[in-house]
Amino acid sequence: DLTAMIQRGNVAVVFNTKKNQSLPKTWQGINVFDGDMDDLRFLDPSNVIVGLRAKGKAKKETATATGFVIAA
Repeated sequence: DLTAMIQRGNVAVVFNTKKNQSLPKTWQGINVFDGDMDDLRFLDPSNVIVGLRAKGKAKKETATATGFVIAA
């Protein structure tokens, strides 16, 4: 259960959002924090999805291919 995972610590999710676009504000009812803003994870708010934009080969992945990249 995603909610239970979030209560133990933040969870990173990779979205297919382009570099110049905003990540979704929420995903599955949980607030998304933009993890691409910096690498200082210890400063992130608690109980959030740390949203990341797909980079490298992952940018070409479709959201259904492996489930690694989520459609925003």
